[in-house]
Amino acid sequence: MKTLFEGVLSLGFSAGCLILAVVLLRLILFRAPKWTRCGLWALVGLRLAVPFSLESPWSLVPRFPQTAQPVILEKEIDFIVELPQATGMGGAFHGVATADGPAAGPELLSVLSWVWLAGVLLLLGYALVSVLRLRRRVAEAVPLKGNVWQCDLVDTPFLLGVLRPRIYLPSDLPQEALEPVLAHENAHLARLDHWWKPLAFLLLAVYWFHPLVWLAYGLFCRDLELACDERAIRDLDGAGRKAYSLALLTCSTEKRSLAACPLAFGEGGVKGRVKAVLGYKRPAFWLVLAAAAACAAAAVCFFTQPVRHPTLEWAQSLTAEQVTAVDLVVLPQDKPYKQLAPEEIPAVVELLRQSRGSPVKEPEALDGQSIWFSLTLTDGTKHTVGNLGNVYLVIDGDYYDAPYGWLASWCDAYGAGDAPLPEGYFDRTLTLEDVLALSEKGEAFTWTDLDGFTYTETGSGLYIRICPVEGPYTLSVGGAGPSGWMMYAILSCDDFVESVDIRAADVAAFLQAQEERRTRLTELFAAVASSPAASSSPGDYLDAHPEEHQALLDGGRDTLCYIFAKFLAGGQTGLEGQLMRAVLDELAPEARLKLAADTGQAYFDAWRVCAEGALEEHGAEWMEEHQPAMWLMLQMSQAEL
Repeated sequence: MKTLFEGVLSLGFSAGCLILAVVLLRLILFRAPKWTRCGLWALVGLRLAVPFSLESPWSLVPRFPQTAQPVILEKEIDFIVELPQATGMGGAFHGVATADGPAAGPELLSVLSWVWLAGVLLLLGYALVSVLRLRRRVAEAVPLKGNVWQCDLVDTPFLLGVLRPRIYLPSDLPQEALEPVLAHENAHLARLDHWWKPLAFLLLAVYWFHPLVWLAYGLFCRDLELACDERAIRDLDGAGRKAYSLALLTCSTEKRSLAACPLAFGEGGVKGRVKAVLGYKRPAFWLVLAAAAACAAAAVCFFTQPVRHPTLEWAQSLTAEQVTAVDLVVLPQDKPYKQLAPEEIPAVVELLRQSRGSPVKEPEALDGQSIWFSLTLTDGTKHTVGNLGNVYLVIDGDYYDAPYGWLASWCDAYGAGDAPLPEGYFDRTLTLEDVLALSEKGEAFTWTDLDGFTYTETGSGLYIRICPVEGPYTLSVGGAGPSGWMMYAILSCDDFVESVDIRAADVAAFLQAQEERRTRLTELFAAVASSPAASSSPGDYLDAHPEEHQALLDGGRDTLCYIFAKFLAGGQTGLEGQLMRAVLDELAPEARLKLAADTGQAYFDAWRVCAEGALEEHGAEWMEEHQPAMWLMLQMSQAEL
């Protein structure tokens, strides 16, 4: 319930901005056709009803304010403390803190969510009772013609019903008022207002706590009547509009109802409606065009949400309670490092909460001073926030063009360290999560995105940066170098000698495919090694599992890559090593050695020496043609590329 209420609050906040915009546009476009107002209110209804929205750089809706919640670790729930307590002996009692004390009261938001639900049910119940009472009053109505009925117990014409709407007229309605009334109510039917008004009331019930929604509902009902008036009188001459106005005055009523029905002819500011009817003029085409443009602009600016920048939002919502440690690094300096004291953390957090700026897709390479904060949070995650030359704000690798004055203020308090940089401080191996995040940048991926990660440089002419990745992966990035263009960013799986360019490929699918292949082969070898336990011959194990054995052979290159990866890692001295040796000889009979080896690992080590000798003697082309399995192994071992 609390989650649902939070969603309602968020939508209500966004819709409130749109409602204020629509109210302003009503005043500006007061001469425009009244149906355009209904179009604007339809946008409000969609904003209140649709739980998601598109993002737009032109959105004028501020982000819904959220209160950052402190992170609580599960291990903090149960803890042991030494607490001096009064005892009969006057000593100290060493006990365990438990949850047996006074129970914490329910969260305020949880309480409010139930209050909100009660209000929704109360308002819907009121509407239902009102409609049922009205239906009881018209139960004795008699048909006049078609869907028009007369009733002695009603005092003003109205339209009632959603699926089978009927027009109800007072029995004493003057004959001269009949035609204007029917024209108006039929306009409601043609515009499907008998659907839109109940839906609007349903939204009012959901957002009953929102004063701007009440304002919107009242103005919407008024604009419905004005739009129907315009539709009913647009082809009338002066005398006809005068008769219509007299009918309005005749049927006017001061009664108000919060129910979703009916659509009453004489409700909704009769004085203003009469004035509008008597002064009606067909709107000029340019005015209709301007009103349509205003509706489109309102949709773009207020129906959409600002483009999300998660790292910036994270910094803006950070709290001191979430941070356990902060390191400061100022480059370049002889003593660039400083570990901030706990009492200094709130000031740093307050500084970072002021983070702002527009994202920069292609930041320039800058020389000069940079100030970096490395934050460790209570949930164990680490985040890096930096000031790059008073030009860019960098949050976890995302660049923003923050205000110069604010960035320059960092130097006053955080412009110097007090100790040498700890050895290996910036050494950080790429994780698969890091690679996935980098792949999302697509063609916007730049050299600066790799700053802070461990790498080695190579290449002649073409600059190549080799970044190790956790697991059997390597990221190779080539191009003109950190200050120039990038040619490729290749993620390679060392186990299966396959690769993709992370800027264009589906990296998640690539990683999943490699993991599935590795898992399948692991399970096949494990199944073969499971029996017969009494035998010591690898052939007996393979014969006992013909389906798994054949699947390994059908795996071909994948199986070879898996075997090579295991042997290259070393330590395959048990049964599985002997099984892999046997399968290797079956898949590469041309490279089989007539060698007695105690373990599979010993056999492979000799096999590798033989491959390296063949390469030296015959060269790469001969190896690729005549000894493809050995050539594949050499590629994986990077003995020769």
